[in-house]
Amino acid sequence: MAFRILGNEDDAKDAVQECFIRVWKNINSYNGQAKFTTWMYRIISNLCFDKLKSNKRRNMLFKNDLDKYGKRLTDCNSDIEMDFENKELAVKIESIAGRLKPKQRIVFVLRDLQNLNINEVAEITGISVSSVKANLVYARQKIRKELEKLESSDR
Repeated sequence: MAFRILGNEDDAKDAVQECFIRVWKNINSYNGQAKFTTWMYRIISNLCFDKLKSNKRRNMLFKNDLDKYGKRLTDCNSDIEMDFENKELAVKIESIAGRLKPKQRIVFVLRDLQNLNINEVAEITGISVSSVKANLVYARQKIRKELEKLESSDR
């Protein structure tokens, strides 16, 4: 999840490591009202969101390395044999998702790439269900629009 949100392996590793440190330090504050995985998702999504905002402030652009994306997508879906066109589309979608606004990106990754439901995404991100839905609509529209641009330029 961290890699899909941040798009950078080193940043993702740092975020995951920081997440486990925070879990370890704050395990006593875990109250059990939410699932443990939801609690962890919230920690990692907050860390990723902070990193995205920090990167934006420093005017760092999301760098995409298509070979890394293709490899990561194949690794994540090793049980599923993807044909070349599906891999290519997945790479394009992940690349476009990397250019979304931070909230839209996190919501898109959690809902459409991690397959969590809207309520789980809202709980993890700490934003309302309606805000999750709105950010998801904007993210999907942006991705669709960019894919259409790519498709028309390929012709």
